[in-house]
Amino acid sequence: MPADDGTFVQRLPDWLRWIIVPYAMVVGYLVAAIPLAVVRWTIVLSVWLSWLDWLVVYLVMPSVAAFLAVIVGVLVAPKYKFITSVILGAVFLLIGGLGMYLYAVVELNFGMLMANLSGWVGAGIAILKVGHDNNTFY
Repeated sequence: MPADDGTFVQRLPDWLRWIIVPYAMVVGYLVAAIPLAVVRWTIVLSVWLSWLDWLVVYLVMPSVAAFLAVIVGVLVAPKYKFITSVILGAVFLLIGGLGMYLYAVVELNFGMLMANLSGWVGAGIAILKVGHDNNTFY
């Protein structure tokens, strides 16, 4: 991740930045998901290609949103960037695991299964990016 260069978030005290991390994660998720939903409603549904709609809803949107949520949470965190990314990625693993358990109990929906898996992939790629940028893997 880039070095802290005195932006607004970096000027906040560390204790406040730790409190903001979960909220930043949610905002990062929404910042990614809402434009993709608008693209879905304007472009994909106007052309009406069901496979493209499925691709955007169940593969692209969850993976991009999970990736951005982890990255934004890490950018807000004052230190321990890699550990923070692992914890935020674990949130997606737990939520996705609970979702898959509920889908298995109620009804198995292949699209939702793929959405959970692609969210895991997006969070995993974000963890690898943070680890690579902070030279954690060397």
